[in-house]
Amino acid sequence: MNYPPLVPSPRDQAQFAAILNASELFLKKQVVRLLGKKLRILERDKVVLTVEQEGLMIKAPIRVFLDEAQTRPVLGAFTAPQVIGYQPHDIVDLMSNEKIGVIHKVGNDDFRVYDAWGREIGALREDSLLLSIVRKVLFNLIPQKYDLKVAGVTVAQYSQNWNPLTYRLKIRYLVPPSQFDRRLGLAAACMLACLEGREDSSI
Repeated sequence: MNYPPLVPSPRDQAQFAAILNASELFLKKQVVRLLGKKLRILERDKVVLTVEQEGLMIKAPIRVFLDEAQTRPVLGAFTAPQVIGYQPHDIVDLMSNEKIGVIHKVGNDDFRVYDAWGREIGALREDSLLLSIVRKVLFNLIPQKYDLKVAGVTVAQYSQNWNPLTYRLKIRYLVPPSQFDRRLGLAAACMLACLEGREDSSI
């Protein structure tokens, strides 16, 4: 897949790097949205990133921006538009036009993570199989929690705060940026939020 060339801005690169250095971020989903999904990522109480997925289909691109006006893209998740069902998403640094990995949703609560060369390096799954079953029986009244493991080590955790009015996901990194590419961790959080509740793989 070809991605549009983009001249990286040193200011944008520095700003994005500072965001990735934060050990905790929070993702909030906009409640009222007719088409697609719009999310905001906060560090403490400050909005630092805006996430957009246009359309209602799971294959719709997901893009992350440094600004609310969505003119400064930094990260994207793209899949082939002609393919039906859960397909691998190429994770692309939109400042350098570099493919940094692949995230593939292979089940309702199961994501596989690959490096840029297609080698499987980790997985994103709910923290407990038993709790996963209980959550489904109770219609997700128990907040979901996910572990992202790379080479058997938990590098990030994602926990949903239960609130009937809004979706809020806490992103917590457990290893420094030198040991794990946090761009993949951020993309995983965006995919969790955008694909959440989409159990039918035919849409």
